[in-house]
Amino acid sequence: FTLSETFTDLIEESLTRGWIYSTSLQELIAAMDPRLAGLSIDEMAQVFDFEEVQVWANSTRSMPTRSHGAVAMRNAAFLLMVFLPLFLNSFAIIFMPVLAGLVAREVREEAMQLYRAVTKWIFILTVPLIATFFFFPSKALTLLFPEPYGQAGRALAILAAAEFFHTTLGPNEQALIAYGATKIHLLSYSTAAICNIVLNALLIPRWGITGAATATGISLVVLNLFTSGFLYARFRVHPFGRKNLVPALLILAASGALYLPLRSLVAHSKWLVLACYPILLVVGIAIVLLTRSYSEEDLMVYRAVKSRLRAWSS
Repeated sequence: FTLSETFTDLIEESLTRGWIYSTSLQELIAAMDPRLAGLSIDEMAQVFDFEEVQVWANSTRSMPTRSHGAVAMRNAAFLLMVFLPLFLNSFAIIFMPVLAGLVAREVREEAMQLYRAVTKWIFILTVPLIATFFFFPSKALTLLFPEPYGQAGRALAILAAAEFFHTTLGPNEQALIAYGATKIHLLSYSTAAICNIVLNALLIPRWGITGAATATGISLVVLNLFTSGFLYARFRVHPFGRKNLVPALLILAASGALYLPLRSLVAHSKWLVLACYPILLVVGIAIVLLTRSYSEEDLMVYRAVKSRLRAWSS
């Protein structure tokens, strides 16, 4: 191959602006020279004895955070992550005053049963969304963003896995505050923040967006381990009752079993990713009903949600 001046200019512009070797750029390059159609960035770097192509390949592979494109992709993955704790945060607002009242009256057993019931419903409502983002991260990203943003799929999958850990342990931060352990709450956040800073410094230069997501994910796990660990050690509060574990394990098994059928469905159109959540949600609710994994505390959660919705609507 002989590089044309226009092609050289394109590579130099890509390096200057921090572009990565996206699908759109592949199509543009193929239009400039059909012989380049379908070549990966590494294959192109092997074909051309041209230093800037090698640099471009390395930039694309590592997706450094100084690249405007990489920063935008990282932001897209983190933006979708915001949706994952939606139910956890919403239930926590409703759950907090009820739990605080039970703790104040020193009915600790009832407080723990309520904590388990809230965690169970947060799990049921959130895991279908986590599974969707974990199974089809690139598809989920390209529903809202341009096609090149799908390259941040691995980062989104890592963030979804970390949020799964948070969802499984439930609203532990709110429980910690309700039990009056505010200093431990501050300490757990401080520990997670320091962990995040150190891991970002170590992982981002090597892995780029994936490193940033890994750092955030590990920090989130550390935060929840610290918080839930103290809750159990000091107050013996945890979410792992039989009526939580049985449906949770069955929901995870069902989600794994449905992966291949859902992948076949999504292969027809990326918009069918939107069907994954309701399908998995219906399966989860059916599992709870079939295993009779509900109790009086579930009715308490329902009444609290209903009361809060009435207050908001009035």
